[in-house]
Amino acid sequence: MFFEAHAAVCADVEAALQREHGLSLRWYDVLLHLHAVPGRRRSMRDLGDAVVISKSGLTGVVDRMEKAGLVERVPDPGDRRVTLVALTALGADRYEEARVDHRAAVAERFLDRLEPADLDAIERSLGALMDAPGAEPPPR
Repeated sequence: MFFEAHAAVCADVEAALQREHGLSLRWYDVLLHLHAVPGRRRSMRDLGDAVVISKSGLTGVVDRMEKAGLVERVPDPGDRRVTLVALTALGADRYEEARVDHRAAVAERFLDRLEPADLDAIERSLGALMDAPGAEPPPR
C-alpha cells in the first residue's frame, strides 16, 4: 500500500506541476534543492545526494533544464575540477511560482485526506525510519 499510495500521490502532484508550470517532479526536485542552499548552487555530486526523486539520469535532467534556462553549469572557484549546477533567475522564478501549487497539490492529494492524529502518527513513524542508523537526513 505504501508504494501504491506514493505512486498515486506523486503522479497527481506531477500532473498538477506539468499542467500549471510545465515542470516534472524531477525538475521541481532539482529546483527545490538548489533554491534551498546558500548561493543556490551545488556540485552534481551534492545535488545527486540531495534529490529525493531517482538519482539515475540526473545529468540528462540537468542538461534539459539548462537548455530551458532554469539552471546553468558554472566552474567551482575553489576547485577547478568541479562543475557546479546553479539556479538561474528564471529557475528561481519558476520555483517560486510552482512552490505554491506544489504545496496545494500535496495538501489536496495527501494532507487534507487524513485526520490530524493520523498525520501525527505518520510523521512519528517516518521520523523513526529517518532516524534509524544509516538513514539519510531529509532535505530541508
